[in-house]
Amino acid sequence: ILVALTSKNENRLDIQFLHLYLSQLKDQVLVPLMSGAANVALSVTKIKNIEIPLPTIDRQREIVENFKSIVIEEGELKTELTYQQNLLKKLRQQILQEAIEGKLTADWRADNPNVEPARELLARIQAEKSQLIEDKKIKKQKPLPPISEEEKPFELPDGWVWCRLAEFGEIKGGGTPSKGNPDFWDGNIPWICPKDMKKKYLSESIFQITSEAINKSSTKIIKKNSILFVVRGMILSHTLPVGINAKPVTINQDMKAISPFVPDMQEYLFLVLRGSANLILKKVKTSTHGTCRLESDIYYNWQVALPPLPEQKAIVTKVESLFALCDKLETQITNNQSHAEQLMQAVLKEAFAQE
Repeated sequence: ILVALTSKNENRLDIQFLHLYLSQLKDQVLVPLMSGAANVALSVTKIKNIEIPLPTIDRQREIVENFKSIVIEEGELKTELTYQQNLLKKLRQQILQEAIEGKLTADWRADNPNVEPARELLARIQAEKSQLIEDKKIKKQKPLPPISEEEKPFELPDGWVWCRLAEFGEIKGGGTPSKGNPDFWDGNIPWICPKDMKKKYLSESIFQITSEAINKSSTKIIKKNSILFVVRGMILSHTLPVGINAKPVTINQDMKAISPFVPDMQEYLFLVLRGSANLILKKVKTSTHGTCRLESDIYYNWQVALPPLPEQKAIVTKVESLFALCDKLETQITNNQSHAEQLMQAVLKEAFAQE
């Protein structure tokens, strides 16, 4: 299944030149000669009949050395572009961190001194929660401990209060309907799993389930505008996937959802989890067989700096504006990478075209 090509006369053909020609132009030179569908083959006869440009040996060696220089330059450029991408990633994380610390909206607070303080918003959240418990729509939770001074990672801006994540809404888990029951699957209700968690707003999934699956299994409907996050899986070794469901969905057992008691808080809570991701991932535990999991005590008790509701909206707007600039920078970096690859191919084609 292999063929070896050797130079009969090294003063006439530099084997590195031949390798360069065939490897860089394989799609134009070799691929059209291949035949077969399942087992693609390239016969020795066809290889023997390939015509190649044959400049002088000095010119061949010059092309090879030029190519090596281009490879070095391309490598340096790719290293620089990778460095820029890493800086951009750190910039996004810094934006999120400053958002949840209130640093992005310091000017906004100065311009809006009479906004309802967050303690009143928290009182409304607690009142709504109590009403839902009284109406038996949710179960009463175990009381959450107060946040100690040691837990507070930074000083709060005026008007903000410290809370725990579970204070903001009902946290639900997911489940998997029996795969052996065809009546549970191929319905019209999204069943979100970690593989679906690739964007902020979620409304579609790889698999869908039926209403019967919800009635006869552990998976339940998660209402619109809840925050979904992964609590088990190998992805937690490096990333905490977080999203907002744009329509009612269900989730699998590797995920959790928090449905805010007060409307219009999902965007800020999404930023909180995104901004705290690096710290949360440090709390992830790994089993002996490598599975990563986030214990419920961690996310239930995660400390959140709560701003007034109008400031939450200002924070979200500011972050979206800054992230839009980051997207433009990322597009430029990606384009630079593409241009570098195209330039290398253009230089090679020009070199061979001249022969």
